[in-house]
Amino acid sequence: MKLFLLDADYTVENNKPIIRLYGRDEKGRKQIVLDKHVKPYFYIMPRKDASKLMEKIISSKVIDDSGNEIKPDSIELIEKTIGMEKMNILKVYAKVPADVPKLRAILKDMEDVLETREYDIPFFRRYLFDNQIEPGTWLEIEGKEHNGFFEADSIKATGDHKKEYRMLAVDIETYPHSETMHEIIMIGVASTTGFKKTITFKKTKAKNVKIVQSEKAMLEEFQKIIEKENPDFIITFNGDGFDFKIIKERAAKYKIPLAIGMNNSQINFQR
Repeated sequence: MKLFLLDADYTVENNKPIIRLYGRDEKGRKQIVLDKHVKPYFYIMPRKDASKLMEKIISSKVIDDSGNEIKPDSIELIEKTIGMEKMNILKVYAKVPADVPKLRAILKDMEDVLETREYDIPFFRRYLFDNQIEPGTWLEIEGKEHNGFFEADSIKATGDHKKEYRMLAVDIETYPHSETMHEIIMIGVASTTGFKKTITFKKTKAKNVKIVQSEKAMLEEFQKIIEKENPDFIITFNGDGFDFKIIKERAAKYKIPLAIGMNNSQINFQR
């Protein structure tokens, strides 16, 4: 299968990390590709003998801040160029991404540890770096479909960027009943497909306007438009700070799930 990569993240199932790649296939269909053959890791630079330090870490009982024992999943002794010099260092694998900062926080204080590196790179970004994968490019993927996903056995980056994006611009107008409560009175959308529409429950004679009965009906119509237009990206001005924050709050009031993510996820915010 060929996948045009739009986004990536990860999840953890049964204490195992899974990379999720979101994109479209050659027929324009949404696809989610899973790569289960990945492990999070970071590096430890030893003061002296890397082999002895590895043995010491393996034999040590490591306790985290909660009093739980935490161990590396495995450790490799590798040669890596640091600056202009080749060094023997340790590549420490964790079971799940959340264990990386925990292990690093404890192991960095061991007497024979000179320095720890690359412990703060987000797991899915590390995956993209390591596999030389760029969002906005085509990937060649071998694997099989399973439970609505495509499980990858191998992934190859092609470097090919050729594709036209489907984008949907969104803007809202609100009426502030208080500093903390804004009612949405209008939602405007415009797509790269040529679709343009304003939804409101206020009376107007303007063109390209759909008048509905209520704010709830307006949000439901907005969700239908997203499902029909099927965009790769939704574009806003200060959407994280205002538009989609308000949309999420008002949808929750009416118990509208707004499952508009490529994996049918609801609106969430990350930094």
